[in-house]
Amino acid sequence: MIKKTTSPPVSSGDCCIYRVSQSLRKGNEFAYTPQIVSIGPLHHRDEHLKRMKEVKVRYLEQFLRHAADTANFSKFPDCGDQKARQMWQCVDDPIRNNFSCLDEFLGILQSSEQKIRQSYAEDLSYLTSEELLKIILVDAALIIELFLRFYFGSIRDTILSTTYVAVCVRIDLWLLENQVPFFVLEDLYNAAFGSHGMTIYPSFLNLACKFFRVYDKQNWEIERKVKHFTDLRRTSLLPIPEAEEKRSNAEDQKQPSDERGPLKELLKSATQLHAAGVKFRENKSSNC
Repeated sequence: MIKKTTSPPVSSGDCCIYRVSQSLRKGNEFAYTPQIVSIGPLHHRDEHLKRMKEVKVRYLEQFLRHAADTANFSKFPDCGDQKARQMWQCVDDPIRNNFSCLDEFLGILQSSEQKIRQSYAEDLSYLTSEELLKIILVDAALIIELFLRFYFGSIRDTILSTTYVAVCVRIDLWLLENQVPFFVLEDLYNAAFGSHGMTIYPSFLNLACKFFRVYDKQNWEIERKVKHFTDLRRTSLLPIPEAEEKRSNAEDQKQPSDERGPLKELLKSATQLHAAGVKFRENKSSNC
């Protein structure tokens, strides 16, 4: 019989996933509640999200198969990358019961269980170790598998093939209450795909940014350590780091004056604006 685990005291450095306060929820409950898929323990038991259970199980099976296949492909440096790329184009192939990586992934989660529990402000002692790690593994596998299918342009994907579902899932993954710690995703991803020396797999951070289209909003790469996807969203909206801004300005200074990046494309001279049809009027109220 598995006993329930008592959550250790939450330390301010680890805790990063909270429930939204009731005062905020009263304004718009819908905005803070996942509508398609639950991620992590906080909404795991919500009835309206249980219809995704079968999809999660299927994604977990595919994740385990793809991880095992990637490990095998890495043994062939001349063609491993090509084989892996082809694998991601055929994600709807019949499932083979190749779960050789399962014990390794469970071991990774078991070694991090205390840190995982400390990441949540809510006391998770109502979940046994087995229950919590199962939730985290299944949901992490869904995320990693989904991100890789998106990255490689896999066709006939259960989620990505329907625009409405894809958009709703992306929104659900932003929500603060609907998170697993980022370090868990990175650890599992690196064990499954990032540690074999294959060139086709980006870092998990870059993979996540591609899925959420973070780089569509900025032209610098995120180098800060993020805690989860909500924090990734917040980080993407922060001002450009000073060091990055100085580097960018230095590069612009080295370029000819007519090639100084996107800012110049936005700043037109009065002559160009007039030629484009913009009309100017004297500001009679100004003393200038």
